[in-house]
Amino acid sequence: STKSTGRGPNANDAANPSVSQLPYLELEILQLADGALPRLCGTHPLRLAIDAQQEQLVRAYLMFDVAETLSPQQQSACIAQAIDKRCSGILVMLLDHMRPSHQHLLAAVHTQSPELVEAVLQVGGP
Repeated sequence: STKSTGRGPNANDAANPSVSQLPYLELEILQLADGALPRLCGTHPLRLAIDAQQEQLVRAYLMFDVAETLSPQQQSACIAQAIDKRCSGILVMLLDHMRPSHQHLLAAVHTQSPELVEAVLQVGGP
């Protein structure tokens, strides 16, 4: 008899639907944990993920509509942080949910990064 150790694929995994849902459950648990933790010096967990350049975590937060819960100032800070970190992939994801300002365009130009400037220009501003 073969026991499932919970590591790697197993023939029994197909019969256990919870195994295929683990990544989704892990994201839900992550969101719950982040929501329950006290804010670190006023920094939102999304900003921490941007600062650490964790593209997959940023994508997860955006999937859970975290951007819509942020104030316009917090959204602006997220965009500015992605520009400052020169994270074009994260910036593009953020701009799908947030609107850049003229200051963001100037900051992108200042980085001399064509990818950042193009991302801000494609979305437009106020």
